[in-house]
Amino acid sequence: MSKFKNIIRKLFNFEVYEEGYTYIILKDTEYTKYPNKYSEGVFAWYQSENDSLNMSENFQILNGGDPIVLKKYLLKQKRIDEAI
Repeated sequence: MSKFKNIIRKLFNFEVYEEGYTYIILKDTEYTKYPNKYSEGVFAWYQSENDSLNMSENFQILNGGDPIVLKKYLLKQKRIDEAI
């Protein structure tokens, strides 16, 4: 991450994401009930074309995450259409 982006992030308490990276969301996520099988958190990727963090069940599983944790997170975030 560039020095400029780090300064912006620190000054405004703002997250700056970059294309091509996988992000793990831990805030407001539940713990997996199967820690020996799954990694903690929700896995997401950034797309600059629509300036959004994206999540999917397939991406969650491919990165070793618990699909139930993802669904509960999406329901908490009121992204019900994605959780179904």
